[in-house]
Amino acid sequence: MSSQPPSKGKIIVFGILFWYPLAGVTYQFLHYLIGLRRLGYDPYYIEDSGRWVYDPRLNDLSPEADGNIEAVLPALKQHGFGDRWAFHGKYPEGRCYGMTESQIDSLYREAACVVLASRRGEGLPNVLLEALAYARPVVATPVSGVADVVSDGVNGLLVPPGDVGALRAALARLFQERGLAERLGQGARATAERFAWERVRPALEEVLERWRAR
Repeated sequence: MSSQPPSKGKIIVFGILFWYPLAGVTYQFLHYLIGLRRLGYDPYYIEDSGRWVYDPRLNDLSPEADGNIEAVLPALKQHGFGDRWAFHGKYPEGRCYGMTESQIDSLYREAACVVLASRRGEGLPNVLLEALAYARPVVATPVSGVADVVSDGVNGLLVPPGDVGALRAALARLFQERGLAERLGQGARATAERFAWERVRPALEEVLERWRAR
């Protein structure tokens, strides 16, 4: 690993590294982190989940994430990411591992953008809405709920799943095209405001009331 400091900005990578701690998943996201670092970026890994994690020892879901953390953390440490990660279990029994909530908050404010390069859908990730609320532009694949939130050229840039070249080009464009990151960040904040609970709640209550009256 090069001792030279990264020449570009901080990037937050999202995924399911700790939620689904199997070897293929682990190395998929490690490849993104290592690749971004080789391109000169300063990558971090952030994951949060509103649902229990998958425990391969039980072959079932569990609120206890300690075993998953212990299984994945050695690989992160081996490749120089031992202090560049966080998992936040946002369910009643969950807690924050790795970076503290304060450190995560600072990272969101400092990051140039976030990357969500999923190959298949995982619903609408909590971290994506958080990133939008911090006005961070998103580079993502249009899978599952992501396609309902991220609009190409409005609040982020969309790339085909598995297309590493397109991901690299989108990041280069974001960092090199004057004014693009700022414009996408403004769009991200506007999107997050549309999903704010005080706006979503009336519409949800209206739907529930119509359903109850059937």
